[in-house]
Amino acid sequence: MPKPVEKKDENYDTPEDFRKLFKRIKKPGDEPPTMPHDIAVMNWDAISNLQSHYSAWREYTEDLMVETLVAITNAKQEYDNVYDPEYILTQGKNKEERDIKVRQNPKVRRKAQELEQAELMHELLGKKLESFNNCLATISREITRRSNTPTR
Repeated sequence: MPKPVEKKDENYDTPEDFRKLFKRIKKPGDEPPTMPHDIAVMNWDAISNLQSHYSAWREYTEDLMVETLVAITNAKQEYDNVYDPEYILTQGKNKEERDIKVRQNPKVRRKAQELEQAELMHELLGKKLESFNNCLATISREITRRSNTPTR
C-alpha cells in the first residue's frame, strides 16, 4: 500500500503548484487489481486487502485524471497558438475554406493529434475509474451482506 503524501506547509495557489503535488503521488503497485470471481468465499482479510488495493488505485487514477486535465489545457493552448496565426495568414473564400486549409498544415495537425491524445487518455482513465468504482461497490455489498448475515 502506498505511503500517503505528507502535507507540507506549501501553498497550492497556481495550477503548476497543484500539479507538483500530484507528481509526488506514487503508483500504488505494479499491477492494478482484478476482481476475483469468488468474492463470496474470500475471508475477511482478503476482502479488506482487496478493498484497500482498489481504493489506492482509484485514488491514483483520480490523480492521473487531474494530470490529464492539465495536459488537455496545455495541448489546447498549444493548438490555439499554432492554429490562430495560421488562420490569420491563410487566404480563402470563406471561414470554412480557411479552416480546412489551416487544418492541413503539418504543425496544426500535429498539435491537433496531441490534443486528441490527451482527451483520449482522459476518457480512458474515466472508464477505468468507473470500473474501479464498480468493483468497490461490489466489495462494499459483500461486506454489507456479511455484516447483515447472522453467524451460525
